[in-house]
Amino acid sequence: MKRILILLISLFSSLNVIAECLFLENQTEIKEVSDLRNQANLVLGAEGENCDSITDRDTRSSCQCKYRKESLIKFKKQYDEVLSKKPEYSERWVCYSDNNQGISVNFIAYKQMATWCI
Repeated sequence: MKRILILLISLFSSLNVIAECLFLENQTEIKEVSDLRNQANLVLGAEGENCDSITDRDTRSSCQCKYRKESLIKFKKQYDEVLSKKPEYSERWVCYSDNNQGISVNFIAYKQMATWCI
């Protein structure tokens, strides 16, 4: 019963995201969001495993910021540029299709990411 409940919650959560997603069809808008998504992934992977062994929260955060600095600066610039053109993306999920694959981008999380290492 517990597994079924977890599956149902997962399914409804996925449907909720789809229902609240702003779907893009314009190729220019898709490229901007896709480029931002790629930059966000670079930020997330920037430190590699260099900070994994650090257990102190403040020291680990400092280490992550050290490795993420360049990619985070680029991300923040791209994020601000996209929102200056499309402020309606803020506080939303934005979705598009890429090579017959559905992609969802969480601008709510990107808003938080834009404040990292300040």
